Amino acid sequence: MSQLRQLRAEEAEGLGEAAKCLTKLGLTVNQARVYIALLRLGSAKASEVAKESGVERAETYRALNRLGELGLVRASVLKPTCFIPSPPEEGISRLLETYSDRLRKMREMALEAVSLLKAEQRQPPRHAALLELVVGRRRAFRKALDMINKAKVEVDCVTSGYGLKRAAKGGILDAFEEATGRKVNVKLISEVIEANLHEAKLFIEVAEFKHADQLNAFLLLVDDAEALVGVTIKEDTALDTEDHIELWTNSGFFVKAMKQFFEKAWSEAVDVHTRLDKLRKNKSEAKQ
Repeated sequence: MSQLRQLRAEEAEGLGEAAKCLTKLGLTVNQARVYIALLRLGSAKASEVAKESGVERAETYRALNRLGELGLVRASVLKPTCFIPSPPEEGISRLLETYSDRLRKMREMALEAVSLLKAEQRQPPRHAALLELVVGRRRAFRKALDMINKAKVEVDCVTSGYGLKRAAKGGILDAFEEATGRKVNVKLISEVIEANLHEAKLFIEVAEFKHADQLNAFLLLVDDAEALVGVTIKEDTALDTEDHIELWTNSGFFVKAMKQFFEKAWSEAVDVHTRLDKLRKNKSEAKQ
């Protein structure tokens, strides 16, 4: 842990839940303590706020000035100066407005930065084969969504039965729908079972869909240019597990090999409607 992070962690020790929330919203520990002290006092002089908050007087003045700039504190015009806290709803709303304005300015600066940097670029970047380990299902889904959202021609996907449920839950279904709206050809192979019939019927609407038995791997190919590959260790619908690793690459050799694997699997897979008919028949026979 860096010295700065360690210092912040030490400062945060002993904070109440309200103060911790404020620090997560961007206030410093001292600013959070001062604002909460003011809420308790209603209105007070700086010396009283310092005593209530446990923050040194000089730091209390600095915190009050900054809180005033953020709209969380107002100062009386009469002497001695008293400080009044904005009501929590109003204060947090003003804090968010400040950040929204800052974000808007950063976006404007970002556009200008991109334009200036492009002007500095003399040669297009050389293509290099890259490998990236993606740890955790949430990160893997973010990577997959980013790939699908950039697709221009084709998306090929293989996932397990419970992987299909996770895909619907994690946004892949919506991403497929948007891709098909852009005229991207989406192909999907998954194991259709009783547990994922609802999700399977949804994916039928947004992809060419085939069934294959006993799948325990995940594969995503986009535009024959990049691949995301993983093996399912634990079959469940959880998205937050860190016990999951996938490999992303733009290596032409690797992507070509995965494309050949997908095409073979596609040729051997069963049309999803045939699979659904079989499941319905099995269910009907079981009732008899």
